[in-house]
Amino acid sequence: MPCSKPGKSEHPEPGHITRVKPPRFALGPFSAEQFLRDYWQKKPLLIRQALPGFMDPLTRDEIAGLACDEQVESRLIVETREVKNPEAPGWQLQQGPFEASALEALPDSHWTLHIQGVDQYVADVYRLLDYFRFIPNWRIDDVMVSYSPDAGSAGPHFDQYDVFLLQGAGKKRWEIGQKCDASTELVTGLELSIIRDFQVTDDWLVNPGDVLYIPPQYAHYGVACGHSTTYSVGFRAPGFNEILGEFSFFQGQRLSAHQRYQDTDLLLQDNPGEISEQAIDKMQQILLDQVSNREAIAQWLGEYVTEEKNPGEEILPEKPLDTEQFIAMLTHAGNFHWNEGARFAYIEKNDAIGFYINGRCFNTPNSTLPCIKCLCSSTSIAASELAIFLQNPESTSLLCQLYNQGFCYYS
Repeated sequence: MPCSKPGKSEHPEPGHITRVKPPRFALGPFSAEQFLRDYWQKKPLLIRQALPGFMDPLTRDEIAGLACDEQVESRLIVETREVKNPEAPGWQLQQGPFEASALEALPDSHWTLHIQGVDQYVADVYRLLDYFRFIPNWRIDDVMVSYSPDAGSAGPHFDQYDVFLLQGAGKKRWEIGQKCDASTELVTGLELSIIRDFQVTDDWLVNPGDVLYIPPQYAHYGVACGHSTTYSVGFRAPGFNEILGEFSFFQGQRLSAHQRYQDTDLLLQDNPGEISEQAIDKMQQILLDQVSNREAIAQWLGEYVTEEKNPGEEILPEKPLDTEQFIAMLTHAGNFHWNEGARFAYIEKNDAIGFYINGRCFNTPNSTLPCIKCLCSSTSIAASELAIFLQNPESTSLLCQLYNQGFCYYS
């Protein structure tokens, strides 16, 4: 499997105009309302030709090139056969980065290569997320790309999050199994979570452009039929422990060290070793005051869900623009793009808009809301769609700021 390095976040030269066509959702004949009502987090769904004519944004050699990159998270899963029982499959997990020679020495079948977070490195993969924006931006996690030769597989397993499996080149057979939970028995002695008793309920052969939706905890087992590439769009599902831990840390940083526990109404106890109901009540109230602070929760949530998964080096424009220069630039530009891997979301407040990008908050006037809504709708917006917002000084200032700080670029 030869390696070649894909263009990572290579932005088109200014003046090279490629028109953006508004993407349709990758739902085939299903409307977004129908999908959310009948399938989202309820049951699996195979969508035939969700993206007809879909062409892979990456070659398999480019996928291998990413697996050799130290900055990219990758793993290799090789299916083996036990000597004592050659009919029983086993799986070995290896973590990247990999040497090109090691990938070239792989057998002709029974392995799969996973590249995590490819949307942060390859613009055309990043754009795939626009086909799934019937789910809120803040729920999107990343795009994992997997390449397998014939019979390559990650074994029967289940995930704790929703995933859309977009089939690229080749074919893959997907078996869907039971809904699992913490009590589901796994094969012991493996680094991978392979289900011991996989019970097939559906069996589908997918082709390029097909999309398979898998809700959380549903078992699934994909096996390549010849060379096969899959683009997995995963969604964030933070655990309650993570939510509580992250918010507690956020709020704790905001509180003053002078805010202390007080008990001016302390009463004499029968025994000093007792922790009284009064003390428990006071502690409970301190905690309730924090978790019931809706404004703090909103601020934390906006920053938390837009944080970059793997922060990299900032890509700033060579020359910052003032607002007049920016207006002139946008007037002649073709498109305005989010920088690869950027996360955009907003919260409407009473007196302002909380606009969140990569964990940072821009509190902007309410007049910028139409502009922000347009920005958040897609990773690429035709410059002509933004031109109307240049009549608003606050929106113009915001767009110029996003460009100068490297969150957006134009082509």
